[in-house]
Amino acid sequence: MFSGHSKAQWTVVVNAWVVGGMLGALLVGKVSDRVGRKRALMYNCGFIIAGAVIQAAVSDIWAFAFGRFLAGIASGASTGCVGTYVNEIAPPHLRSKLGIGLQGGINLGIVLVDTTHFYLGFHDGWRIIAGFPIVLAGIFLVCGQFIMVESPVWLMLHGHRKEAEKVLVQLYGEENVTTALSWIKPKKEPVDVEKQEPCWSEVGHETVIKGKGLTWAELFAVEMRRPLVVGMGLACMQKLTGINSIFYYSSSLFGGVGVADGRVCNIIVAIVNLVPTLCSGMVAARFGNRPMILFSTVGMCLSSIGITLSLAYDAPKATVALAAAFVFSFAICLGPIMFVVVAAVVPDHARGSVVSIGIFVAWAANLVVGIGYPYLATALETYKYVPFAVISGLSTIFVYYLVPETSNLTTVEIQEVFRKIRGNGRF
Repeated sequence: MFSGHSKAQWTVVVNAWVVGGMLGALLVGKVSDRVGRKRALMYNCGFIIAGAVIQAAVSDIWAFAFGRFLAGIASGASTGCVGTYVNEIAPPHLRSKLGIGLQGGINLGIVLVDTTHFYLGFHDGWRIIAGFPIVLAGIFLVCGQFIMVESPVWLMLHGHRKEAEKVLVQLYGEENVTTALSWIKPKKEPVDVEKQEPCWSEVGHETVIKGKGLTWAELFAVEMRRPLVVGMGLACMQKLTGINSIFYYSSSLFGGVGVADGRVCNIIVAIVNLVPTLCSGMVAARFGNRPMILFSTVGMCLSSIGITLSLAYDAPKATVALAAAFVFSFAICLGPIMFVVVAAVVPDHARGSVVSIGIFVAWAANLVVGIGYPYLATALETYKYVPFAVISGLSTIFVYYLVPETSNLTTVEIQEVFRKIRGNGRF
């Protein structure tokens, strides 16, 4: 792409996207609280287009890195806002099924990009791939303007009840508006001061209306501590359990079974990741989010141990099979459902801020794995998956003791679960 660049320069180029993702995820919560979920995603198209134009047009490596940084901001903002938006427009019983659309779209994009490398392998063919997001952003701007609605929860939090009811009519039909409102509006019980904290009111919620996000006092208030820990923990474990080590270095695992072309390795891993993701929503709706996350973490832990043993005993076919099991375990729940649960455990008025922080943590963990894994692999050699086995095991303990079931529950019901936990003397 850019002849004569150093390894350090290329490291900056690669990680500029991740750093941009961290920034985009961190800022989108306040922006979406201020202007709305729909408008925030529309504005984000500006970063998509700018990043794509720069990457496709420039011939300087530092300008290309800046384009990747802008594209990263767009990616971070999307991952930080889409989960919130889907949570707020979907009925409780469909949140798991609809929520997997974010990760499913990401995985489908990976498959398409990896596939196009076969057809655009000519000189400067990569510029077509780099510029294609311009088309996607254009389609989103045109179609989204007519198809998307504003989040009814955001409208209610800003005191726009009539507009929210119109949106609910569009989403669920006029005969179901009362039921849909019950998913948003909590029942007020004056005997309990804590439950009087409004997720919704006739005039809106001050935290959302001011558009500045939660204050530090609000963020670490008693009722927010467990949702914050759960959200950050799930976001962190999604990356630190090691899934990107498979994506980034699949060719080293597949080389032992005769697959020399790195592009083929990438496509195989991407497809193994995509198919379970598309089924994960139905599986989680059937068995519950919490049990399936436990299935994911246990599966990744056992697969990591298996990969370590297969590498130690030089069994390349077993290594490939276990790597596929590792990816399957991730894709069947932890990958896509993380976005669903992080958005679900947070009260309506705090969702924009807390989801933003959680997704920022996920991007930061992605950066840690991306930079640290090559050094880890060099130092530990055949035992390079031992840390991921340990982290997956710790993640299982974390989920078992701290993460509640959220499937088929409204926001109010989930907060009631947290309230009962606090009432039993736990944080």
